[in-house]
Amino acid sequence: MCNLSQGVMQKGIEIGKSQGMAQGEANGIALKSKEVTLNLLKKGFSYDDISQIVNVDLATIERWAKETSQSI
Repeated sequence: MCNLSQGVMQKGIEIGKSQGMAQGEANGIALKSKEVTLNLLKKGFSYDDISQIVNVDLATIERWAKETSQSI
């Protein structure tokens, strides 16, 4: 393989790793936000308060609450 091809391939690998790490980080943040939201709901916090604390929109809080109540 020529040096140019190796350089292009290496750059592609680096971009892929970077994108994968960013996606993994975003998924981790979303999972933690859901966990905190559900814990706050259990403690009796209002949807509005949770939205402000966790920075999650009301529709998402409602969806997570509904998903959780269906799985219990």
